[in-house]
Amino acid sequence: MSAQPEQPGVQPLALSRFFLKLGVSVFGGPLAHIAVMDEETVNKRKWLTRAEFSNLLAASNLIPGPSSTELAIHIGYRRAGAWGAVIAGFSFILPAFLIMLGLGWLYTQVGNIPLLLGFFYGIKPAVVAVIALTVYRLAQSTLKDGLTRACAVAALLLSLWQPAASVYWMLLLGVVGLLVEARRAGILPPALPALILVPLAQAGGGQHPVLLGSLFLALLKVGATLFGSGLVVVPLLQAELVNNNGWLTQQTLLDGVALAQATPGPVLTIATFVGYQIAGLAGAVVATVAIFLPAFILVLLTAPLIERLKHNRWLKAFLGAVSAAVVGTITTSTLLLAQPVLLDPFAQPFFVDWLAIAITLTAFTLALRFKLNSALIIIAAGLLGLLIKAA
Repeated sequence: MSAQPEQPGVQPLALSRFFLKLGVSVFGGPLAHIAVMDEETVNKRKWLTRAEFSNLLAASNLIPGPSSTELAIHIGYRRAGAWGAVIAGFSFILPAFLIMLGLGWLYTQVGNIPLLLGFFYGIKPAVVAVIALTVYRLAQSTLKDGLTRACAVAALLLSLWQPAASVYWMLLLGVVGLLVEARRAGILPPALPALILVPLAQAGGGQHPVLLGSLFLALLKVGATLFGSGLVVVPLLQAELVNNNGWLTQQTLLDGVALAQATPGPVLTIATFVGYQIAGLAGAVVATVAIFLPAFILVLLTAPLIERLKHNRWLKAFLGAVSAAVVGTITTSTLLLAQPVLLDPFAQPFFVDWLAIAITLTAFTLALRFKLNSALIIIAAGLLGLLIKAA
């Protein structure tokens, strides 16, 4: 019998309102979503402790699928059980699905969508600030001793070396945590359970007509093999939709990536856009369900295990090291994200965009010292960007 969430009490309607608001208002991709979830669920609403949030974030990063969506599902499960998990995940995805559905239709009508460059010029450095604040807070709560600090530094260096392998570095450092705990206890840790990989059928070949079943299997495969989130999905979609099946051109895929980055909610709702381009409304629905379905299944399967074993010394050692590694890998992601935002090859001197740096520092100070809402800071920064570019 599955363990029940430890701290029930949040009504499903409250979960739905929170994640609908998050899905419609937070720009900047998964790291920005995680930052706002951290601020809202830990600092403001007190739904989770900092340690609980850190453990759920680590668990979300260890299974395939979009990490911020899986974190939302985990939070829903922790607060209101299995139905809470479904409600939280659905509510988080729905606004972005509707937005991308509308943009997908508009794209088919006009072929191109001009982006509000000024608005996003202001948003990007503010997003960097919000993410940096998350790293700072997670580091404060997670890096408590020499081992966790060493794991964080190791994850930072390893993920800088090979960013695409971040999840493997986290797993490796989790094993290091187990070995250190075994040495402290003077015994060997129990055998780690093997991950069961479910083979997925390949989608239909090259020039055959697009069938919804083939589209579902192709996007299900992407969702089940994606580790991390964000732009990691691009080469997977490129392989399935452009190279293997010829359903999309590369330019259409890249246009969808740009729109997904420029809209709030999970970046993986790019599936809505590409599904619409391939097979209309039905394709948009099928593609969206397929790419997110593994996340719901995997979280619902693993969440009861985490609850049941939360006091197990081996799991605590493993997740403690992984949580520290998450700090390192998120730091790497923040640095990679900040580089094109704060460094401008056309700016002088030293190729630094000093105005973007000023926005980043101001946003960080407002969020840390004055505890202003991150979503409001990001929107205000976007409006400032509009004014700057219009001047």
